[in-house]
Amino acid sequence: MDHSFFFRFFPSFLSQSQKSGILLASGLIILGFSDALLPFVSDDVGLGQFHFIRSALSLFGVFWLARQTSMSIMPKSWTAVVMRSLFIIIAMMLFFGVLSFLPSAIAGAGLFTSPIFVLVILMLGYGVRPGWRRIVAVGAGSVGVWLLLRPDLSGFTIFHMLPVIAGLFYAGNIIATNRYCVAESPMCLLFFYFAGIGVLGLAAAVFFTIFPVAYAAESAFMFGGLTHVSLASYGWILIMSILTILSVWMLTVAYQTADASDIIVYEYSYLISAGISGWLLWNYVLGFADLLGILLIIGAGIIITRLTALSD
Repeated sequence: MDHSFFFRFFPSFLSQSQKSGILLASGLIILGFSDALLPFVSDDVGLGQFHFIRSALSLFGVFWLARQTSMSIMPKSWTAVVMRSLFIIIAMMLFFGVLSFLPSAIAGAGLFTSPIFVLVILMLGYGVRPGWRRIVAVGAGSVGVWLLLRPDLSGFTIFHMLPVIAGLFYAGNIIATNRYCVAESPMCLLFFYFAGIGVLGLAAAVFFTIFPVAYAAESAFMFGGLTHVSLASYGWILIMSILTILSVWMLTVAYQTADASDIIVYEYSYLISAGISGWLLWNYVLGFADLLGILLIIGAGIIITRLTALSD
């Protein structure tokens, strides 16, 4: 496995953690912009069909990159790769499901509650004992989630909780990548992610075509079946595919080459990118409560991950 493809472009005086952190931030900035493009296609295609088309396009790119970099797409540990793939596929299905009606910065903040869930998983599964600072951080992060979602009896639905549930599964992906998939080729992890989410997306689209369900306007994208897709939407999905391949490749290499506790501060660059992209593309301006909630989640994540090395 060769991780030097990206790192050859970094100056030699940077430490490995700094290189991985910058790589992570760069990948997430690209991903934040890519995700902000979803509303361009969400009225024309359902979630399942979107993932199938994007994955089909992306797999061509993965095969080409694997050939160019001589990286294998075959796993060294099938169990670890399949487990990791399931976690990130579920997380991304839930996350993308709300991007059609929630700004990507707010949905992303829900997704990045993952450090809180990482701590909970490490406590329950790996015997990590939380100190008072971790407990305070969890409380602050929970307040941040509440400020973002602001549940009320008139406007709140279960769909608003999906980004946080996605954060739980994304935490499983982080732990699996860092603890069990370090020796795997980044192209292998990319291939299994895109192949898995593409197959699941097609199955969901076929299911909702055969068994259509009644849905509210905000969940139309999630439960859409197979439909005719315009050429313009194919173009946007192709752009998103290219950006996603590059960003997920960068994220995978970053997580494999540095401890998550050393680079977590860079991870929240996604929220900055998503916020700016949402403002430029859709004229969406985050309110004070939104910004405060995001800051609380970022602070909680940094504190928790700084205090909890995944190698403990």
